[in-house]
Amino acid sequence: QLHGSPDRLLNSLGEELEVPFWATEGMWSLVDGGKDRECGGFDADEDNNDFVIFRQVESLQSCKEKCEHSEETTGCAGISYSHEEEVCQIHVDLVRSSKQMTGYMCLRHEAPTTTRTSITTTSTTTVTWTSSTGSTTSRSSTTQTSFTNTRTSITTTAPYSKAWEHSQDLNCYWGAGGNSARNGQDFVGLLPLEDCLKECAKLPDVCEASLYQDTGGHVGNCWLRSQLVLPECVKVPGYSLWFSPAVATTLKNK
Repeated sequence: QLHGSPDRLLNSLGEELEVPFWATEGMWSLVDGGKDRECGGFDADEDNNDFVIFRQVESLQSCKEKCEHSEETTGCAGISYSHEEEVCQIHVDLVRSSKQMTGYMCLRHEAPTTTRTSITTTSTTTVTWTSSTGSTTSRSSTTQTSFTNTRTSITTTAPYSKAWEHSQDLNCYWGAGGNSARNGQDFVGLLPLEDCLKECAKLPDVCEASLYQDTGGHVGNCWLRSQLVLPECVKVPGYSLWFSPAVATTLKNK
């Protein structure tokens, strides 16, 4: 059971889950909001069992450092961490989903990929000379030179929202250019933006857009919209309407 505001959740053990500043910067990102989540594989129902467990890890920062610098975790794809249990899981397989796990936090890491190419060149030198008696002698020597070319690249996963278009400060609801896409179940919940868009994608036949209200944190209010007529929607600061490229042109021409 969770209590408190979306950005300062308390789990059933009473432990406050803090989202660190680096969790959404650089090569790190929260998976499904991050809080009370354990990292999984490509599918939410698929366990990601390819991980290294460190115990007596006293902070999320220490778990992060083990992911980035430990020789045992080369190729770290993400971390699951519990402050209460002092358990740090370093995931090696790609992290693309998570499952509910009270007290844990799941973060994805887009690790640099280093490739090394070894090249060996061989050269042969032959020396020939003639003695005073007129006989000819030859001697050959072979030299091998090796060098290693190292290249490091970073492969990142583009945010789901990159494929969507949106209209900022726009609110659409019944009587003002829109209707619910969930048979009257208007409000989806407090979600990260990426998850709000995925909820709409689950209903491709009825959902035309996700309506998102930014609450100033890592989650916001999410609604699903259908039967949109954009000119009839109203300007409201803090709201944004997100629709996929598949329906963007149709919506704008209504």
